Amino acid sequence: MCTMARRRRKKKLPLKRFLALAALVIGAIYGVAEKYYPEQLDEFRARFEWLINPYYAVGASIPSEIEDRGLLPVSSKRVQLLKNIGYVSGFSNVYAVPLWVGYVVTYPFKYESSERPPVFEKDPRAYGSAEHSDYSNSGFDRGHMAPNYAVARCYGKKAQMETFYMTNIVPQKPDMGRGIWKRLEMHIANKLSEKYGKVLVFVGPILKQPLSKLKGRVAVPDSFYAVLMVKDRYGKAYAIGFIIPQSAQGKSVWRYCVPIDEIEAQTGIDFFQNLPDDAEEKLESNAQFGPFV
Repeated sequence: MCTMARRRRKKKLPLKRFLALAALVIGAIYGVAEKYYPEQLDEFRARFEWLINPYYAVGASIPSEIEDRGLLPVSSKRVQLLKNIGYVSGFSNVYAVPLWVGYVVTYPFKYESSERPPVFEKDPRAYGSAEHSDYSNSGFDRGHMAPNYAVARCYGKKAQMETFYMTNIVPQKPDMGRGIWKRLEMHIANKLSEKYGKVLVFVGPILKQPLSKLKGRVAVPDSFYAVLMVKDRYGKAYAIGFIIPQSAQGKSVWRYCVPIDEIEAQTGIDFFQNLPDDAEEKLESNAQFGPFV
């Protein structure tokens, strides 16, 4: 008796195996992109972040004197603008640190500072935000850019708590962060603000290649910069810059004064671009720290 041979059916790949394989391929592509094309990947993420992150626009309507005066820096690298009550951060999701942070110290102070929180908080607005544990046992402090003390005294408790977002934090060597950097912060808050009534401050890291990273993602800077601008009672503006290396020794911060032009050259950040060219050039070429003592 003849029988018809049945055609063998091709076995279909089970759905679970297909999804697992797809996830593996996507993960591999993502890993390669993150390692070799981080800035292009950041560009892709940024285009869709507002769709998937419910916290993306939180704080976007907070009034900023820096923004209102047209003084937001312009970075050659992509940053996510994060607005807070007492400061503005230009945060890099690629390097997991802010490339610049701006704040204004005003005098007289309106508030007392509150007790520090027990941990630093991951910022839900930025997918590249570091976590408190990323710095643990690293040998580096969680270094504030917008300082806890000055923001607390000028803007209150809630503003102070926002300085503990990890998008305001950069790895600092303890001797530098607790020493000369802190002395500069306190000089700005307690002396310059009283002398002039208001001090505009921009601070941030200087990143140099080859970069070392905490947990393979949080960039460790070679040094830090600070840009200060004040106006006297006649309306004349003065500005000065500082570059302070992680290895800074001694008590005098004035030995680290530099023209703001030098900071711009090392960071790719343009400060005071909306000022008239002659005023910008005069401010950024100054290396005399007399008005800031």
